[in-house]
Amino acid sequence: MDSPERAVQPPSYTEATQCPAYTTGPVPSTPPPSYVEAVSGSNDTAPIPYPILVIPSIPTEITTVQQTEQVRVQQTLPTAPRQAQSRRTNDQTRRRPQQGVRVRFWDKPTATLCPYCRERITTAVEYKPGATAWGVCCIFTILGFICGCCLIPFCSTAFQDVHHSCPRCNRHLGIFIR
Repeated sequence: MDSPERAVQPPSYTEATQCPAYTTGPVPSTPPPSYVEAVSGSNDTAPIPYPILVIPSIPTEITTVQQTEQVRVQQTLPTAPRQAQSRRTNDQTRRRPQQGVRVRFWDKPTATLCPYCRERITTAVEYKPGATAWGVCCIFTILGFICGCCLIPFCSTAFQDVHHSCPRCNRHLGIFIR
């Protein structure tokens, strides 16, 4: 510890607030020029507060512009003979699945259009154990949960895959894999 004889006392408030750079030196006899005087050079003309954009030629008259638009109309003509059209109506009774429409299934019943019976339905779901349920069962077995705890993934729907089917035609629509 330092002895009290060596302790340096801080300066007083008045000493600390007086800056030697501001207190010493000559004080100018005239104040500095105002902003208008400094920018323009004299008090006769006031400076322009913002620059003016000068465009050499601005059209003073309005000209009308006519636009022409081409419209193409495409007409489709039936190319199949009448006999083939009657055969086509017989094929429509078979109701093949719709191609190209992909529906994303989740873990809850989904409202969709059945591609087989072409009806607006809410899918029927069935939970079946998949790779996730078997993987969690194996992990529980490795960790030592052998006394029935390893069967929890087969009882819980959170670990099982969801199979969606149509409630009207009972056709399989898709699977949500966990």
